[in-house]
Amino acid sequence: MLYGTEEWDPKAIIFQILEFQAYHYVVLGATVLAVLGPYVSNIGFHLLFDWRSVALGSFQGWMMAFILVVVAGLDAIFLRFVIKRAKKCLDFTATMYGIHFVIVWCAYGIPRRLSWYVLTAGLLAATASLGEWLCMQLELQDIPLTSLHRKPRPQPQTELVRQIPVVTVQP
Repeated sequence: MLYGTEEWDPKAIIFQILEFQAYHYVVLGATVLAVLGPYVSNIGFHLLFDWRSVALGSFQGWMMAFILVVVAGLDAIFLRFVIKRAKKCLDFTATMYGIHFVIVWCAYGIPRRLSWYVLTAGLLAATASLGEWLCMQLELQDIPLTSLHRKPRPQPQTELVRQIPVVTVQP
């Protein structure tokens, strides 16, 4: 299918949003478990959704910030392989972080640290920018034209010069 010829399909868009959200939390949870598991005894959902877990005054807070940066890069790779369109990357990334904000707000209250907002805005920008760049690399790849590799078919012999009647006027 050529780009721009697809129809607006709300079911597919909602599925992609849910798929992106689920991917983000699975990767975030696995990364938190792998990186913080040896150092923190109480691993749980609070590390994913509590805005206080990104306190930059502690080792755990810095590790969470590092994990979030790594996950933002992995999210961008997801955008390249699933969303595949550069112009959609910002939309999907902003939607994902918007849903995350609502979940954080409902679960642990509205975030009250400026560092959380700055980190989240930076992650949104980094994910969208890297995702757009990766998708542009995909969009800019050469399109193979198989008709160029075939032997040309012989053209039927046709007359190339068209004869035009000439009208002369006699005085």
